Parts: sequence; C-alpha cells; structure tokens
Amino acid sequence: LMAERQAGIQTIGHLDPRFHGDDSWDNVVWVKYICVDKYRIVVILCKKSIIKVYLFFFLYMLQTAITAAKQAGDIIEKYFSLEPTMEFKDAGQRDIVTIADKEAEKAIREVILKEFPHHGFWGEETGQTQMDKEYVWVVDPLDGTSNFALHIPLYAISIALTRNKEPILGVVYIPTTGELFSAEKNKGAYCNNKPIKVSQINTLSTATCSVEYWSRDDLHRQEGLEDFVYFANHTKKIRYLSSTVFELCRVAKGSLDFCILDTKFIDIAAAKLIIEEAGGTCCSTKGGEIPFAENGQPTRIIASNQPLISLLLQYKK
Repeated sequence: LMAERQAGIQTIGHLDPRFHGDDSWDNVVWVKYICVDKYRIVVILCKKSIIKVYLFFFLYMLQTAITAAKQAGDIIEKYFSLEPTMEFKDAGQRDIVTIADKEAEKAIREVILKEFPHHGFWGEETGQTQMDKEYVWVVDPLDGTSNFALHIPLYAISIALTRNKEPILGVVYIPTTGELFSAEKNKGAYCNNKPIKVSQINTLSTATCSVEYWSRDDLHRQEGLEDFVYFANHTKKIRYLSSTVFELCRVAKGSLDFCILDTKFIDIAAAKLIIEEAGGTCCSTKGGEIPFAENGQPTRIIASNQPLISLLLQYKK
C-alpha cells in the first residue's frame, strides 16, 4: 500500500502533488494509474471512501515536450564541436541557420506530432501548420544560433504549447548545463524538478541584468545601445549573452534580476510562462502583452521580478 502511494507521488511529480479542499496525500489510501490512448488517468481512493479520477492530460504533454527537447539537445551537442554549416536567412547575413537548427526542429516536430497529430505546429525553421487549431506548439529548436556557430556554449531549446494563442505549458532545455526548465500555467516553475523563483532585488544599484538589442536595423540598435549605456551606469552588473531564452530562464531562476531585449513570440513563448510561474513579469517595454504575432518586427520586452518592474517601466516611458 505504501509502495503504491509513493509510486503515485513520484509519477505525479511536481505537476500536481496537491488536491483541493479536504483532499491531501494524508487522506489517500490507494492510487492506481491507467493508460488510455494519450492520457494518464489517476484513480485515487481516499479515507472517506471517495474515488477521485484525475485526468493528467497535461502531464503527458509535458513528458512529450521533455522527450522532444532532450532528443533535440542530443542532436545539437553532436554538432557543437564540428565546424558549422551555415546558411543566411537575410541579405545582411546576420540571421543564420545551421544544420543543427534544422535537424533539431525535425526531431521535435516528429516527436510531438506523432503523439498529437491534430495539434498545430509553429517552428522557427519549418514554419506553420494548422495554426487555426485550439492547441499549437511553438518551437525554437536552437535559440542562440550565433553563439552555437561561434562555439560559445550559451544556447537553448524552447518548446511551448499554446491554447487559443496563450502559453499553457513551457519547456526549455539547455544541453550544455543540463538544466531543464518547465512550467504549466498556474502550477509553478521548475528547474530539474526543483521549484524556482525570481529574485527579490528591489533597487537598480544592486541589480544584475542583461540588456540586448536587435542588430538588424538602426532603430532597434540605437535604442538598445542607449539602454545598455544607461543600465551599465545604474546597475551592479550588466551582461550581453546573445541567447534570449537562456537569459530569460536566468531571470526565472533568480540569477539575473532583469532583462531588456528585442524578441518575437516564437522565441519566448516557453520562457515567458516560466518567468511568470516563477513569480516574475514578462511584458513589452510599454507594459503590454507580447503579441502572438506570426510575422513582423520584434517587440522590445522587459523580464523582471515584481519589485523592479515598475522602476523599469518608468524608465522606458
């Protein structure tokens, strides 16, 4: 009996180890797991002789995203030590793609659509399919491609699941550190299954930050350089790490106190949810939502803890 209870707790893991109302693990006397198609059904018998059935649909989707992220990580690591084969997406030769990007996204796409063929998929390299679906997976297989191509080990794999264009599940995997970040809406944020929280630094003079800019046009570059100079003079430490997802997860974990950078929804769909579930805020520099935009120009965003966000938004006015 105790073995089944313990197995139940381990299987549910960090996603939902709590029950509502009078339900708790102290009241549970028996747990049974049943697999039906793509679902995990949990049957729980409590001391009050009430059988509760929980449908852990999101648990299975999270497990699928983790599997896909780790397979992509293996592919990327295989190519990291090799001389990269690069192509350019733009005439200015600033936006690059490598064979690692393409093969990693192919692996992610195959893993996810094998399990959820009726979901939409939006990939950085392969584009968009079934975008009108309720559930759409949003994937950046290698955020920080420039770092990767230069053999700088700062990059990440980002996989998010949106429902009606709102992120409800996010996974970020950083192969070089072995960090696996995950979040489900209203369930908290985790790194390698341990809860994480943003920092509580509340003054700019004691803050460590990362400030970047989109280098493909003069307007974004000028604003970014102005921000960099300002915060270099007003914060404790400043960084420019060249991987949006990597940096945002550092905010979620409390290593960085805030980030300001230009990005698109596809790059931050997972990390935004992870930050918010870690108690932080991720918004445009005007204080608004980051749009679910399938094309177009990047949005300048702020990711921070709650004590600093008002100071940063006031500066950006």
